[in-house]
Amino acid sequence: MGYGLYGLRAAGQRVLVRLCAATRSPRLICPLGCNIDQHQQTVLARRPLPVARGVLRSTAPLLPYGAMVSTEVFVILILVLLNGFFALSEMALVSSRRARLQVRAEQGSRGARIALALLEDSTSFLSAVQIGITLIGIVTGVYSGATLAAHLDDVIAAWGVPMAYAEEFAFATIVVVITFVTLILGELVPKRIALENAESLAILVAPLMRGFSLAMTPFVWLLRGAVDVLLKLVPVPAASQKSVTEDDVRAMIAEGTRSGVFLASEKRLIEGVLALADQRIGAVMVPRQDIVWLDLDEPLPNLWQEAKESGHARFLVAHGSLEQLAGVLTLADLSEALRRGSLDPGHDIVPALHVPESITVMQMLDQFRRSSTHLAVVIDEYGVVEGIATPIDILKAIAGELPDVGSRERPEILAREDGSLLIDGHLSIDELQRNLGRRDMVSGEYHTVAGFVLARLGRIPKAGDIVTWRGLRIEVVDMDGKRIDKVVVVRAG
Repeated sequence: MGYGLYGLRAAGQRVLVRLCAATRSPRLICPLGCNIDQHQQTVLARRPLPVARGVLRSTAPLLPYGAMVSTEVFVILILVLLNGFFALSEMALVSSRRARLQVRAEQGSRGARIALALLEDSTSFLSAVQIGITLIGIVTGVYSGATLAAHLDDVIAAWGVPMAYAEEFAFATIVVVITFVTLILGELVPKRIALENAESLAILVAPLMRGFSLAMTPFVWLLRGAVDVLLKLVPVPAASQKSVTEDDVRAMIAEGTRSGVFLASEKRLIEGVLALADQRIGAVMVPRQDIVWLDLDEPLPNLWQEAKESGHARFLVAHGSLEQLAGVLTLADLSEALRRGSLDPGHDIVPALHVPESITVMQMLDQFRRSSTHLAVVIDEYGVVEGIATPIDILKAIAGELPDVGSRERPEILAREDGSLLIDGHLSIDELQRNLGRRDMVSGEYHTVAGFVLARLGRIPKAGDIVTWRGLRIEVVDMDGKRIDKVVVVRAG
């Protein structure tokens, strides 16, 4: 048999009456310390509760006590779950990747199209969500304080706790419990689920959120106007957050590598491609002093011997010096000319592809696509040859240095037992930067490790010179004339 607890105030004290749900006959419960005499108890017991003077709890709904509490807990749970729905919807839509939603929209998904439309006007959508969450929070707080706290303080008072303390303790307890449940079921769990299934959930909830946003349009306009006014008063620079930067792409690639989506080798290749847009052709070209070229003034057998020993397949040919450049000669054409006994310039030598040193690597790649000559001569503003570049050089910039066929030379970055790195001076500074895991060593003033050291020293170094820079100690250990041949790099710590 269920009972309801109702508080009355008699003789200046709070007392409790237990009302039988079946017979409506009241039973008086007097807390410890109650000094109401027998006559007052009889009067209270005989008084009709629905119209009794001093009734503090409404007696209109004649429900069993357990049923009343269960109903109120159920209502609060519904409010908390509704708050969780709004939190899930907000997180799913905000964290969704537009590219994936665009693909789903092109495949015919109506929810994806609605989600993209909501993201285009994110201010209205977020304002509507905040209105919903705020209203639910207010209703949950007021309802729980007016219902559950009211029941709990009666129960605590029945245990002998003074009513003044019972009310405060009951209210504090309900606030803590409701806050904890709201954080778990209404915020953290829904947001965690939304982060792990962002796009699919965004497509699912987008139609509902669009309908709610339309219903909240007047309030959204009011909030938007208030926010715009405040932003005009506060000097906050407006910056677009919709564009994807190179750092964003790098971060996603790094995250994909950690989660196993990309291999480490794939990550290096992608980063190498991204670096091409920032590099000029001087970063990947073979410098002038390393060019193997053939002098047409020499006998043909001598040219064949030099070409065969070099290990290359294409050569620049000139008369006396590179300033008198004649074109490009292949090893196959040179072999055929040797068989014939003479070199036919019009047939065997093809014009060279000249490009300025200011061109970028990506522009150089476009030049190779449009030309049948895959050897470019890089010249400066005065027409002086600075170096040569081939598609292999661009591949090296992406994938790293590739050893020549049959080469037994040591790699250009050699890790030693003491943790230092022995590095060739002509190594690309971008490759060294990637090896060290840094992004602050590249500059338009130089392209190699030797150029980096020269820029720091400001003079031609000698063996034993040391450069200390941002946690790096770089020592020049070998010079080839005026050229830096080997350096040793030590990282601090």
